[in-house]
Amino acid sequence: MEIPTLETERLRLRGLGRDDLGDYADLHADAEVLRYLRSGPDPWDRARSWRHLAFLLGHWQLGGIGMWAVEERETGEFLGVVGFAMPEGWPGFELAWILAKRWWGQGYATEAARKALDYAFDVLEVDRVISLIHPENRASIGVAERLGERLLEHVQHLGGEMLCYGIDREMYRHTPRIVRHPTEEELERFVTGDLPRPLVRSVVRHLLGCCPRCSKILLGVVGHPFKTEACKHERAVARLPRVLQVAVQA
Repeated sequence: MEIPTLETERLRLRGLGRDDLGDYADLHADAEVLRYLRSGPDPWDRARSWRHLAFLLGHWQLGGIGMWAVEERETGEFLGVVGFAMPEGWPGFELAWILAKRWWGQGYATEAARKALDYAFDVLEVDRVISLIHPENRASIGVAERLGERLLEHVQHLGGEMLCYGIDREMYRHTPRIVRHPTEEELERFVTGDLPRPLVRSVVRHLLGCCPRCSKILLGVVGHPFKTEACKHERAVARLPRVLQVAVQA
């Protein structure tokens, strides 16, 4: 089957191929990247990466879904993979993501996973999507929560305990979200209270789980650090005119 290509503001999600083997092998040769994966933390050799890449391509052929390569639109650089897994015996329709370490902390995982989630609900029309996450993987838990997923249960999977996060289609449709990063001007207008009212709630939601790129911009505008996400939200809202504070907190 032909694997669809999806795009976001910064990323392109495309089908994996033979030319990705080098990048895919490098991704799975990093023990930090593998630390919380079900395969264990031991680095893979190139042959194992080849076999797993073949599995991912076969998943599209047998199941009609699978993983995409994630690349930066501007440079074409390979960031990692994101997409779906539901082989025989799997506990549900899983959304998963793995990025190379150099791309961590920039909001790419959330941006790519959100696009995949849109595809799952809007195109594939699945009823529910889950994400299986190691209990100590705080970064991936944060991504799942920013997507609107909630902890459903603890499950035993492939020999270990995993957290099963998930979201259904109806819940996703009612989850406020911003589909792109606010611009520097929008963040400044948000803080000064000059942002159009329809955008205020979306920007607040984005800031609650925003990437370091937005945090740095906001820090430059507000002039003081945010120690926690809750603190960030409270201080940002406090800078708004009272009428908009009510709208945000409603």
